[in-house]
Amino acid sequence: MTAKIDGKEWNATSFFPLDFQDRIHGFYKEEESISLPYDKRQMKVGGKIIFGEDHVALLFPTGDEVIWDGRKGEMEITKVDKGWAEGKFFFTAITSTTSKPKEVTDGFFRIAIGK
Repeated sequence: MTAKIDGKEWNATSFFPLDFQDRIHGFYKEEESISLPYDKRQMKVGGKIIFGEDHVALLFPTGDEVIWDGRKGEMEITKVDKGWAEGKFFFTAITSTTSKPKEVTDGFFRIAIGK
């Protein structure tokens, strides 16, 4: 998983298994993470999840003890092939501790989804 957070490059160094909370969890140095909703039924080219009340992207920045909710944005499946799915995503993350949002842009992920 890769993305830009407020314009700064971000690259995941590890993942949690998909069956953990039915989410796609990408971690940077086990301190910072991006978490996206996962629904195997959506893993078809062109499948989209619009973030909102029912589907929320989450951001856990390094050194920040709060969860940033991404209820504005989307993820789209761009490729499915031999047990793998790829997609792109973007979202605006907010928290109650500040009025300044974090912009997550140019997101990309590739996950194993089984056959």
